Amino acid sequence: MLGVRRQVEDCERLIERKGWEVAERYVDDDVSAYKFLNVQAYATGTSYMRVEIKSNGEQINLHSGYPMTSFKLKEGFNVYKVPLSSFSQPAWVQGTRIDPEDILKALTSITLSVFCDDCRPTSGTVVVDNLVFEK
Repeated sequence: MLGVRRQVEDCERLIERKGWEVAERYVDDDVSAYKFLNVQAYATGTSYMRVEIKSNGEQINLHSGYPMTSFKLKEGFNVYKVPLSSFSQPAWVQGTRIDPEDILKALTSITLSVFCDDCRPTSGTVVVDNLVFEK
């Protein structure tokens, strides 16, 4: 992940500044071993949330059609336990099919969006408090 790369670069600069020597380097930025994504969110006035996982510039060449999943929202503050096994590419994707686990091995971003099932104009609020990967 890009965030992990930046942390490694920051550590390398600190090590160089301090004159230390690296004994061993271990970087674990693969989230494919996790089973769930916990989404803590407050919601009013909307029905569903869609979560899309992306891997940009990590040898996965998709412009659209990344794996996604949706779940029903409840009014108020709730924690949603989203199985990572529920992610799949949309049915309209032609040609390039990608295993969601490959995206999770090189994850660079998560996109959250909300939508309604009957698509009537409505007003509401969604506040995402936290996203946590869980084994």
